[in-house]
Amino acid sequence: MLEVEAFNPLNRDVDVHQSYLLEASAGTGKTFSIENVVVRLLIDSDEPPSLDQIAVVTFTRAATRELATRIRQRIQQSIDQLGDGDSPPDYLLSVIEKGERSIRSASQRLERALACYDDAQIFTIHGFCTRLLSEYGFEAEVPARGDSELSVLRMLQVVRDTLRTDVVSERYSPVQLKILLGKYLNDDNALSHAVLRVIKKNIPIESGHPWSVSKTLFWQALLDIKGQYGDPSTEDIIRDFLALTPMYKGICDRQGNIKPDLEQSIRELAALFEAESLSDTTFDMIIASKLVACNALTESNRKARAKEPAAGAIALPGFFESIQRQLGPIIGEASSDIALLARLSSDCRKRLIALKQKEELMGPDDILEEMSDAVNRKSFRDALSGRYRCAIVDEFQDTDPLQWHIFRSLFVEERVPVYLVGDPKQSIYAFRNADIYTYLNAANVLGQDHHRTLDTNYRSQEPLIKALNLLFSAADSSGFIDLPRTDSSLPFHPVRAGGYVKEVAFTDGGAAIRFIVGEGKKGRGAAWPTPALEEEQFLSTIAVAIQQMHRDDHLPLSGFAVLVRDRFQGDRVVNFLRGRSIATAFKRTLALTETSAIHAVRYALMATLSPTDLSMAKIALGTRLLGWTESHLAGIGDDEHSTAAAGIVAMFQQLHQTLGDEGCSGWYQALLQTRWGLAEHEVPDERLCCEVGGLQYLDEVTQVAERLVDYQSRTGASGDRLLQAFAEMTEWTQNEDDRIKVRSETGQEAVTVMTLHASKGLEFDVVFPLGLASRSPKGDGLVRLRGANGDHLARRQSVDCPRTVAYHDEMDAEKMRQLYVAMTRAKLRLMLPVAFEESAKGPPDAGTASPMELFMARILAPAEDRYESIPALQSEQLTAWVSENGSCTSIDVMGDQPHANADFSTNEKESHSENLKPPPNVDVPGRRRYVVSFSALARKLVSLKQVVEHPEDEDFTVHHLPAGSETGNLVHGIFESIKWPQVNELQHPDGLWSAIAATPWGVIIEEQWHSWKDVLLQLFFDTFTAQLDGYDPFGDSFTLAQVGGERTVREMEFLHPWKHPVAGMEMDGGFLKGFIDLIFEHNGRYYIVDWKTNRLGIDSDAYSKERLNEAMEAHHYTLQAKVYTRALRRYLSVIDQRPFEEVFGGAYYLFLRGLGDGQGIAYISPERALEPLHELEKG
Repeated sequence: MLEVEAFNPLNRDVDVHQSYLLEASAGTGKTFSIENVVVRLLIDSDEPPSLDQIAVVTFTRAATRELATRIRQRIQQSIDQLGDGDSPPDYLLSVIEKGERSIRSASQRLERALACYDDAQIFTIHGFCTRLLSEYGFEAEVPARGDSELSVLRMLQVVRDTLRTDVVSERYSPVQLKILLGKYLNDDNALSHAVLRVIKKNIPIESGHPWSVSKTLFWQALLDIKGQYGDPSTEDIIRDFLALTPMYKGICDRQGNIKPDLEQSIRELAALFEAESLSDTTFDMIIASKLVACNALTESNRKARAKEPAAGAIALPGFFESIQRQLGPIIGEASSDIALLARLSSDCRKRLIALKQKEELMGPDDILEEMSDAVNRKSFRDALSGRYRCAIVDEFQDTDPLQWHIFRSLFVEERVPVYLVGDPKQSIYAFRNADIYTYLNAANVLGQDHHRTLDTNYRSQEPLIKALNLLFSAADSSGFIDLPRTDSSLPFHPVRAGGYVKEVAFTDGGAAIRFIVGEGKKGRGAAWPTPALEEEQFLSTIAVAIQQMHRDDHLPLSGFAVLVRDRFQGDRVVNFLRGRSIATAFKRTLALTETSAIHAVRYALMATLSPTDLSMAKIALGTRLLGWTESHLAGIGDDEHSTAAAGIVAMFQQLHQTLGDEGCSGWYQALLQTRWGLAEHEVPDERLCCEVGGLQYLDEVTQVAERLVDYQSRTGASGDRLLQAFAEMTEWTQNEDDRIKVRSETGQEAVTVMTLHASKGLEFDVVFPLGLASRSPKGDGLVRLRGANGDHLARRQSVDCPRTVAYHDEMDAEKMRQLYVAMTRAKLRLMLPVAFEESAKGPPDAGTASPMELFMARILAPAEDRYESIPALQSEQLTAWVSENGSCTSIDVMGDQPHANADFSTNEKESHSENLKPPPNVDVPGRRRYVVSFSALARKLVSLKQVVEHPEDEDFTVHHLPAGSETGNLVHGIFESIKWPQVNELQHPDGLWSAIAATPWGVIIEEQWHSWKDVLLQLFFDTFTAQLDGYDPFGDSFTLAQVGGERTVREMEFLHPWKHPVAGMEMDGGFLKGFIDLIFEHNGRYYIVDWKTNRLGIDSDAYSKERLNEAMEAHHYTLQAKVYTRALRRYLSVIDQRPFEEVFGGAYYLFLRGLGDGQGIAYISPERALEPLHELEKG
């Protein structure tokens, strides 16, 4: 490994007037080096450049602001050091040593730079290009433009225009459009935004074939196969298929019969070989079936002990392999929602390019394209000659080929000294076009002689730096930072400790780097670590560690950071820590329109504008801003003339008056200071300041109010016109306007939660990079691939496809760079979660391994195929490695930790503090009112029953579906969101899959319940086709499928008043709340249905009428039906004036696990459901 010379900007002997590639590892003072280089450029020669001749370019506006501030401060500090000689750096000492004349000359140059600091050329890359193209537009041959910015809203309109006018039959068939829209739940707006996200990437898209071309290719391929096999007959094709089916899984149902959809698919395919032509309808039918029958005969679906057919039993050897090889890719593309999204996005992109050319509009990155063209023109380069005498490009690891072409043309080829400053180990923004290979290309252009490194870490304490050096060096022995495209790796250069951070010995005696080990079985779910492992072994340990170090080591909460993989994991962390009373702030880019704060302000304003609208007042009061609970709201009642209601109306009338007199600003202040009659902290701002996370919420509410005040000042709006401010905010969100972004600086002392990507450039005392332990989901979307003509977006193909392999390799390489970034954020301590899977059945799917798994594979079990070594990784290996290597550095493995919120009090002063006595209870006269659910009542009434044991040898039948809330939530969620099937769609259970797949639950089944898919489909099929005859006293015989979705109400919420004392609870009246699973109307009567996923036993005998009666009694389901009946009666009194007794058909309790055998139905007659609720009343 070549040694790279260190760069010290303070050393007088360092020549700053030449080009350098500065590799700035994390914490090594990159910005410090840049600011000192600028000062030296201004004073280190007889004819130095002026400040406006030094170009400083970075990649974000925030970084630009920081550089501008730091450079100005450094110039001022240098002037002061030249004046009083107080600890000047070496390069200023060389000036001072030359005498007064040298000092005066340098000071004048620096003072001149300060006086002209507004001329400083410190830009983002986009700002830099915009400035030069505007100053030298004639030489660049760019047209003069007015307001030519292409807004996101305009791009979205292009997408919608394409959908409206360009989706023609030659390119998209009806079935393809159905497939594509189905992915987005038939929401064309969701589809439009999905396309928008694709075209905003601004790179070419591999669009695939239009429908008509796919049809032609399919027919030609089919004729080729037909020729190969000499006009195969339908009988031979079907006979061969039947002979092969015993060798493969999933083709037959439980009775041994071929599944109807597979049988139909093979017959349709066989018929094609006797057809004279291919009709549009037939090809669409093939697309819809996706060649499901042939795909069932793949090697991956082959049974482990498959027995080959007898010799001569197959008339057409290799026929189905030919189908898969020649027809499969064509139908795979034509039926893929991702391929269709790519084609539609490509069409939209072409339309967008034409629009930009016609109207001379500029997108966000088009300025770079224009600049790239300009630097190729000699007239432009000649005009710029001498404009800059030095350039500094910061964060160069985030550049791309286009940007490097600009810098190379302007500076390197014109022999202008250029500093390319960055760290390839921190190149983690591939999704933003960052390309590490461009960095390496630039390094080769400048040459090894110009390569320097910043080798001293000023961020972290020395024990932590040494521990990181050890870990990274251990990984480097097997290729820490891989470069798959060049089949090489970046060398890791250990850094020295700068000694600027005082060493801290933690009171728990632990090391600077601590591994938090989690172990468990993955199960059938897709996520690893599992949610349970994450919470019980990681989050609990993190919470305890924060509590201990905050209390015992006096570290502020703002010194802790939890780095997460994505916003979903971030939400879990925030909820867990806040649940343990640990103040937490989630730092993420969020629009105000995506927060609950905007709804609170809007409802409060609407209630103010209509102060006598009691319903709107209740909605406003029920927000977190005003803080009323259900019990508070229940106290108002429905009587608009009651005392409570009158008081609320009076308060909103007062706010209405304030809004008219003082405007939105005065109204908002009055809103926060109004005492709303709550028991504690009656004004909203005082109450929110006492809640966990309340300060952040209050800050978001205030930001919404600021937008409202701004809107009123700009437009003069008053009254109902003020509500247009919220429409404007929605438009800002769609256009990604910075004015609608949430400001997260609340000043609150809180633990920071942020994504791994967002943490780059930041530092914290203690860091928990939780996201490093999480595997990536299996992606099926568009991915960025390298082609002969540059990068493009394309559909991910099979895992063994060379370009898919290359993509996965690059993603895994970037994961190591993400790991490096996350592990170098800490100043004092790094706590690393590591999840070890017990009894792993095999390696993770390609491209899904977590960064920590890949890192552990490098350290603990170096191998050429790291994925193959991951299943064998064990916690004992890590413990042994740490024992062997960690003794010389500060690394250890944590043992078992106490639960969060345990009593860790060891402070002697605290233990002897005076006991505080609570104030005496105040007995306020009045009736207590509660809002309770039936589930809460049932828990008070039901006695504990023996839990049904799960069989050891689990069989995939409906009787062995996992017991517990997860199954219930899944089933209820699907019934709530599924498109209600028609009778003709229920010929076989598989016919339901398209409807389920169109719901969000389809993804969950595929990823977490895939082994139970057929069982679940059978369960839903049995439910929709169960005959409800013999139960209904009105003599009707029908199924739920015959009812029709338009005559159903699903998950109907109710709040039912109850005036009597409740048995088993300290409740003297109140409200009963709940959700009715299903209400439907059939033949003029209304029925109630409740889905029950209870597992009563492991066979159909458990769902006999006698066993159902026992379950109904044990769980008080009859009582539940009575409550539901009363709620339905109140609801129907509004929409149907007929007597309830005439229109109510009763309640069906469907025990879903038993329906397939003609059992599992418990019916409660109208008379029984209308009986008094004696069970709830105290005797």
